[in-house]
Order: sequence, then structure tokens, then C-alpha cells
Amino acid sequence: MADYSSIVYKSIDVKAAFLYQMIWAIIIGSI
Repeated sequence: MADYSSIVYKSIDVKAAFLYQMIWAIIIGSI
């Protein structure tokens, strides 16, 4: 169970980082 949760958290971190970069690209591009 611990391994599964760690994998889920890692995948969420990757997605969050990707979305964070996309949002910053949009903000910087709109300026």
C-alpha cells in the first residue's frame, strides 16, 4: 500500500509540475 501511494504521489507531482510550467508559460506569454 505504501509503494502504491508513493507512486500515485509521484505521478501527481509530475502532473502538477507540468501544469505549473504551462501556467507560467501562459502568464509570461500574455505579458
